[in-house]
Amino acid sequence: MSLLGIDMGSGSCKAVVFAAEGTILAQSAREYATVSPRPGWAEMDPEVFWEALVDVTREVAARVPSDPVEALASAATARR
Repeated sequence: MSLLGIDMGSGSCKAVVFAAEGTILAQSAREYATVSPRPGWAEMDPEVFWEALVDVTREVAARVPSDPVEALASAATARR
């Protein structure tokens, strides 16, 4: 059994797969840009988040085929 942790931030999406005892089995990250149409504003296309999430999840899952992911934890963070 392995565990998948995902951190979806305002500048990147990161994924890490851990073995049940805590050993890191695989990790991946994708960066993306925030659009600032005017000072103090920040916008993101939801498709950018989705594509990054799918990419990192597929990448780490492919690296641990003998230890399938059975649990997921996620966090969302934003830069200030």
